[in-house]
Amino acid sequence: MMEERPKLKVIASASDHLFDILGWLALIATWCLTIFNYKGLPEIIPTHFNGSGQIDGQGQSG
Repeated sequence: MMEERPKLKVIASASDHLFDILGWLALIATWCLTIFNYKGLPEIIPTHFNGSGQIDGQGQSG
């Protein structure tokens, strides 16, 4: 039979809650910027550059 493991209660501090909120806001802002600017993306997007700065890999949007 399995032994019952002890259950720990972790108490989050005010700074923990602040960092959680800031992380969620950053994630939401990133998604909003992506969604609002999606139509402005070019049809072909450079995905890799060689040592000379020339494009040597491309991807297509949409």
